[in-house]
Amino acid sequence: MGIEELVPQKSYRFLLIGIFFLTTFLSFSQAKKDSSFNQRLELGSLNDNWGGVLVKMEDDYRSFGFFANWFITENKSIHTTLSSLTNKNWRDTLHKERLDEYAVNIHYPIRENALKIMDVNAVGGFILTGNLGGEVIQQFTHNYFGMAKVSLPYSNKYNLYWQVGGEVKFHPIILHRTGESKSIIQPSIYAAYTHNYVFNTSIDLPYKIVLKDGDYSLLGVGYSFNQSLSKNEIINTVYKKESGFYLSLAQQFDVLTYSYKMYINNDFSLGTIGINLFKNHIAKREFQKPIASVEVGTLAGGYGFYNKYSHAMHSVFPVRFLITINNEFGASLKKHLPDYPNVSGHYKLLTIGGDLSLLKHSNKLQFNPYLGFGIGVKREMVYSGKEEIETIDLLSPAAKVNGGIKVSTPLKFLSDNNLYGLDFHFNYNYPFMPKEKVILNHIRSTFLQPSMMFGVGMFVVLGD
Repeated sequence: MGIEELVPQKSYRFLLIGIFFLTTFLSFSQAKKDSSFNQRLELGSLNDNWGGVLVKMEDDYRSFGFFANWFITENKSIHTTLSSLTNKNWRDTLHKERLDEYAVNIHYPIRENALKIMDVNAVGGFILTGNLGGEVIQQFTHNYFGMAKVSLPYSNKYNLYWQVGGEVKFHPIILHRTGESKSIIQPSIYAAYTHNYVFNTSIDLPYKIVLKDGDYSLLGVGYSFNQSLSKNEIINTVYKKESGFYLSLAQQFDVLTYSYKMYINNDFSLGTIGINLFKNHIAKREFQKPIASVEVGTLAGGYGFYNKYSHAMHSVFPVRFLITINNEFGASLKKHLPDYPNVSGHYKLLTIGGDLSLLKHSNKLQFNPYLGFGIGVKREMVYSGKEEIETIDLLSPAAKVNGGIKVSTPLKFLSDNNLYGLDFHFNYNYPFMPKEKVILNHIRSTFLQPSMMFGVGMFVVLGD
């Protein structure tokens, strides 16, 4: 029975929001007794374009969405995600459609320290599908940024599915400990059954470097198996894409967090960018020098996004120099797409290099000019949901020069020894191997061209 037969369409959203906030309040009120855990609320967005450079980008399947994750205790949490699912591949002419998915699940401990090696958590929740506003959001953003319109019908009316499952989190295996940081491996197993929708299982093996106050960097491998239980073809397609072997990377530095998950065999990836609220900090000393920093931002007025990780090596380099790993991703401009709007394009640029600032980082308001460089690889993809063309996937080694002014200041109400700020900068990248291709209009077009962009980012510097 569809949800529209049980609850009036104008009321079901308020009902679900009420259920979510009621369970959140009850769980949070109990969690206040656990003072050893840094509670946090992560709010952010997800997009298939924000994944790593190792897989293709076609702006399809789990195309974009938003999430809110409340980590109440080590094993008690609430996860809610609104995703826009699309299937616009020209090969699948019978099932070119879209569907929005709103998922809520609660993790609750049922046996902690079982066999002295693991925690066992119950998982329960629901998934709501239908027209939940995904098309409106996608058309608005595509029109605003000058990207091709995605016109797809919704595949069904509103439906509600219940979910039940479990999770086993093994206790972390400590590989190395240095001062306030440690490196660990913490395997986990997850399984959930969503009635008439999907059966999910996954095994995750992450390597994690945990810094002070719970900040971390994560590099992991895993395997996911998703068996669709639905007759809806778009659900079958999306969950098939999100199955198989995957690589994952994630970082949380103070208020900023981001992650990638790349399904190598299926050429699909998903990335997230978010902010981390309600995080408590232990350090009670002023900023002395940088350990590392994380930055996320936008390029060229919203066409592109990036995240940058910077690390200090004071024993090797001057204190003003930081080693950088920069990942950029975004939509190609119209001027680079002669067949627009019948085709769309995206690019990814991954570089390793360094930034040299004019001044040493200071624990007061500071305007700090800097210059940077990087070498790496640029990938450009051109595809169409309208015309019968294969996705064009081009790759080239590339160099990058960047620079700008970083405005930073301490914020004592967030942390005693971290810096926060904005980065106003330019970014020039030069692919060494431009390529010419003919797509639809029989005009030879050049891809992987040099480009200059301007951007602004938000960063956090962890202090020693």
